[in-house]
Amino acid sequence: MNKNEKILKEQEKKIESQKVKINQLKQKVDGFERETFDQFVSLLIYSFGFVAALFWRDAIQTSLNHFFSVSELQANYWIIQLGIAIAVTAFAAFTIFFLNRMKSRKD
Repeated sequence: MNKNEKILKEQEKKIESQKVKINQLKQKVDGFERETFDQFVSLLIYSFGFVAALFWRDAIQTSLNHFFSVSELQANYWIIQLGIAIAVTAFAAFTIFFLNRMKSRKD
């Protein structure tokens, strides 16, 4: 084996070593991307739950006000808020379901 062949083999070993390091870095980046995606989906899910809870808080508060002190201007307002709370809850539940399916498919 001459000197050039030895140098060539050493270079090939270095290249293989670099390929292994590159693959390890790719795996770390993929893991980071996956974790970021999971955290983002979780944030969206919790946000929808929070928004639905706020609408329910308003609907319940208005309903209680309606039953204990009714003015003519607010007579149907509690029904509207209750309907909005139901609609927002349905939308949030559908969106949460969709996001969870999307998250599980990515696994």
